[in-house]
Amino acid sequence: MLILSVSRNNTFMLFTISFVLSMALGCGNKSEGYSDSVSGTVMLKGQPVSGEVVFQWANKKENVSLISSDGRYNIINPEKGQASILVRKIAGSEPSAKPQPGIVELPGTTKSTGGVLPPIKYAKNTDELTFKVEGGKQTYNIDLK
Repeated sequence: MLILSVSRNNTFMLFTISFVLSMALGCGNKSEGYSDSVSGTVMLKGQPVSGEVVFQWANKKENVSLISSDGRYNIINPEKGQASILVRKIAGSEPSAKPQPGIVELPGTTKSTGGVLPPIKYAKNTDELTFKVEGGKQTYNIDLK
């Protein structure tokens, strides 16, 4: 009888720890549970861009987000203040000209996030793309030219 009681206590303890950890880490949308985030889309001539968005501050600290296949990004817990925005390709993300015969690309094996590659000029810090992070959940849609 005592062994059964200990087993139930261990099960309850594991359940409690799992529940507390899942609440602390969050689940679902990546920005849930965070008080500050900046999200939006990155487009070039109406098409989603492939790569990553980088928010960079004067102290050179950076927050990075991959761009999803539909152009969305999400920066979690950025610093507050004026940020320079970089949009750059991911190394090795260029689409191949033609798939090789007999080679099947499995889902999730490519570095490409989908979409068109961003112009190279957005990979450098310029005054063209900036955003003031004020806190809370903010939206900043980036339309590249």
